Amino acid sequence: MIVPLEAHNNTEVHIEISGLTTFESFATGLNWFQSLVFGKQSNASTPLQKQLADFSKTFQPRQLKLKKGTLNIQFFNSSHSPVVLINELEKIDN
Repeated sequence: MIVPLEAHNNTEVHIEISGLTTFESFATGLNWFQSLVFGKQSNASTPLQKQLADFSKTFQPRQLKLKKGTLNIQFFNSSHSPVVLINELEKIDN
């Protein structure tokens, strides 16, 4: 493999939490195509959604989706430790 001198290091972190006891839907960071599939980006209206919105503002994931009891979060080139992210997610009440 040949890597150019001006190449960048890229990192991705994917976190999936399933089996949540909520059936709320919430999404941030969706592009136009994902919005067609998932639905528009959500406005935080419930306490859980507000906590997820605050998490999203603090850690700025590329995408955060809560749907049918599954939370998916994607980070791209993030400097945040996965352990720190998980610890913050554990603080969110469900």
